[in-house]
Amino acid sequence: MILLAEITGYDAALGAERVLRYATQGWAGPGAPGFYDGRILENPTLRRTAFASGTTGGRIEQGFGELRLANPDGALDGLADFGFDGRNLTLRVGEAHQAYGAFTVLLRGTIEQPTFSELRIAFRIRDRIFELDKPVQEATYAGTNIGASGVEGTADTIKGRRKPRLWGRVLGVSPVLVNAPAQIWQVNDGPISAATMFEGGIAIANGAPYASLAELQAVSPAAGQARAWLAGGLIRLGSSPTLQVTADVDEGAAAADRTAAQVLSRMAAAAGILSGDMVAADVAALDLAAPGQVGVWTNGEGSFISAMEQVAAGVGAWVGFDRLGRLRMRRLEVPAGSPVATLAILDRGSASGPATADIVSLERMPTNDAGRGVPAWRVTLSYGRIWTPLERDALALGVSDARAAFLREPVRNAVAENAAVKSKHLQANDLAFESLLVSEADAQAEAARRLVMFASRRDRLRVRVVTRPDMLAAIDLGAIVSVATHRYGYASGRLMVVTGIEMGADGWGRPDVLTLDLWG
Repeated sequence: MILLAEITGYDAALGAERVLRYATQGWAGPGAPGFYDGRILENPTLRRTAFASGTTGGRIEQGFGELRLANPDGALDGLADFGFDGRNLTLRVGEAHQAYGAFTVLLRGTIEQPTFSELRIAFRIRDRIFELDKPVQEATYAGTNIGASGVEGTADTIKGRRKPRLWGRVLGVSPVLVNAPAQIWQVNDGPISAATMFEGGIAIANGAPYASLAELQAVSPAAGQARAWLAGGLIRLGSSPTLQVTADVDEGAAAADRTAAQVLSRMAAAAGILSGDMVAADVAALDLAAPGQVGVWTNGEGSFISAMEQVAAGVGAWVGFDRLGRLRMRRLEVPAGSPVATLAILDRGSASGPATADIVSLERMPTNDAGRGVPAWRVTLSYGRIWTPLERDALALGVSDARAAFLREPVRNAVAENAAVKSKHLQANDLAFESLLVSEADAQAEAARRLVMFASRRDRLRVRVVTRPDMLAAIDLGAIVSVATHRYGYASGRLMVVTGIEMGADGWGRPDVLTLDLWG
């Protein structure tokens, strides 16, 4: 097997990009787009996980490695003048006798500027997840208001402050006062579909929406009213408030546009991910599995990936890029259905079946989740977040005790229990999760689903397998595989979901050897 690398770099001498081609041995097989110089020293170590390593939740850890090229003759020294940072890298693997079109894509990612030593140069490989690791908001207020004209604040108020962003449905956010004389407030640097403003916890009556920014600035609402310019996320009040102002806001035309899948899609688009790089089937599947409304709001701080992780984690999903560089969003479920491959300890004297990978080593180990994977008897899931909790002294006199209690608590909790689990497991887990779900019914359904997932035995395996290039396309994050061995009750095959993949790890350095983290 050989590895092909296609590296895009900007050649300043040409004033254009060039694709540079390298391989583990010199190669120009049938259909090759050019000659691949045999300078790759070893197959790079690549690692990708759906969640934090060894867990079924937590921060995404998508991996990277280094591609090292031999340069003892200095022939590659001129690459120091190229621009590589942020440009594309494609790795392919196949048999030397195969045509170029039969090679399997291992990874489509990006690279950093190379480092040089006397004998080699090294390119650091980046997964596309780094494209989401950037601020959700770069726009700031210009501070250019003149009296009651303008929606950018003044130099001595909010100049330089990042503008707020929101997606989905959010409760109790703190709008930004962008024009004090005109009482204009902003809840989102972008369109919204509806908003209710509150003063001291009491709703302000909504007037008809403004048709334009010019109308918003020219026409004041009636006293005691609020009117919104929905296209710009701006709301004007007809009276100056004396108590804390908050807002419940909808972004997205309808409830069906405020699901986790739809919110994640719009956030990815806002981060610059093209629609063609998103898997539509994933969006549809997550919509069907998790149809509840969610919402995320930020005062402009934080990264896209951090906010997207919160949205996904609340419905038990992960979001990240596959080996082809496509954005995926998939909910972790108890494995079911037809596996894409069977992992088995094969007779070394026989050939592997068409969908069977040979297990080199297998280790059953605890998860890195809370409680180390011991079954849970109770699951608690937060929902209905109030983004600006209010104490009683910040509320108007007419606010009821029940509403005051609601506004004081930042979240509510949905709880699902199965006390029978404690009969077998004396240290059964009491698991707690956070979500950005809005409604109690949706949160209760998700808590019940997670209890089913975690109240029974679930195994985590670390399996090293030898596979073939054609199978590398099938075994990716979120794929279902079957593990068949005479150990642990797996004789008939146990379905597992792939939550982590390493290639070239543990000194093997072969692209056909995978180390898989499995759960199920």
